[in-house]
Amino acid sequence: MADFTIIHSEMHDGIWNGVVSGPKDGNQPDIEISCLDRVLDSVSLEDQGLGVWKLSFPVPADLLSDGVQILVVTEKSSDTRIGNYPIISGQSLEDDFRVEVELLRAEVELLKKTLRKHCSET
Repeated sequence: MADFTIIHSEMHDGIWNGVVSGPKDGNQPDIEISCLDRVLDSVSLEDQGLGVWKLSFPVPADLLSDGVQILVVTEKSSDTRIGNYPIISGQSLEDDFRVEVELLRAEVELLKKTLRKHCSET
């Protein structure tokens, strides 16, 4: 079983691009991309030499909706997950993040207050 990792990833114009690294003398990985129990088509894997492959695929527009969608990258022959990549969209998430940040700020303030009290007492 070969160990593969994704060492770089980015998305431009709806095309996800990544770099898969593996053993320098190993075989090309058998990559599968899935999202919401759906296997994506048009996955391209291009050998760059010395155990490096360029991975790219179009992200289907029908996968994009409010919320978080997770792209799962799997090496099929070993059934090993080598990456998870979230796609976050929608205005409602912006509000959720703001609320979460406010809660974290409140907790930090409480910790600061408790720590100051503790330090002043010792």
